[in-house]
Amino acid sequence: MQSCATSYKYSYEDEDLPVFKGDFRIQNELENEELTNSIKVVSFNIEFAQNIDEALELLKEEPLKSADVLLLQEMDEEGTERLAENLNMTYAYYPAIYHPKYQKNVGNAILTKWEIKSSNKLKLPHPSTYPVPLEGKNYIFRKTATLAEIDIKGKIITFASTHAAAFNTTKKRMEFADAIASQIQKKNVQYAVVGGDFNSLGSADIDATVSPFTSSDFTWASQDIGMTVSEKKPILKMVPTDAFQLDHIFVKGLGINDAGKVGQEGVSDHLPIWVELEMED
Repeated sequence: MQSCATSYKYSYEDEDLPVFKGDFRIQNELENEELTNSIKVVSFNIEFAQNIDEALELLKEEPLKSADVLLLQEMDEEGTERLAENLNMTYAYYPAIYHPKYQKNVGNAILTKWEIKSSNKLKLPHPSTYPVPLEGKNYIFRKTATLAEIDIKGKIITFASTHAAAFNTTKKRMEFADAIASQIQKKNVQYAVVGGDFNSLGSADIDATVSPFTSSDFTWASQDIGMTVSEKKPILKMVPTDAFQLDHIFVKGLGINDAGKVGQEGVSDHLPIWVELEMED
């Protein structure tokens, strides 16, 4: 039997390349938005951007239609641009890898109806692996976060969209979350929102993911939304539903008015989650 070589990489290791950006905003649509003090943020893993048309329909319906910022995972550049164009948003997208199975870029994107002042890619610890025994390879995929400074109603808010490895130890999950929280703490920003697919399966993984943020002045805004996958794998049917809270949103310096998720079938293996935040004076 042929063994897998574990050193084979398909990741983008440059600090901020490649990058894809675009702006499809219609400025006069923001006039009424300036009158309110609340914003809505959505986090959604769209499963390798395979069902963009279906995702677009979902994002055009409430409660997602009124989103100010979309934090998206497992995106490619074509899907990101299509969503931004149809939703009249601007975007920043940094692929983390080129996936050998899907033959395209995969990474995290941030879309918004507001101005992106700056953006960058944050390389994170603990990659994921993708074994392909027939090729004799075990692909190592770098995990990243896409960060953006967004000017919303005169406040500069740091946003991060991220995706953790599916299989990791609880300790590594804590270190992954801490790398993001620590980076934002170093910037000494007043307002921040971090969302994404943290793949935290079970209470130990969830606690390990949450604690670095709550100890860094973040609030777990999506705490009460429960399971965030569209369906359980048959092999995991006996695992309690609450264990499948894989996706999270953490907030710093902003009030939390509401939070929830949207049920769907055929769009992704994850559910979109959302929070409504108060722009406190």
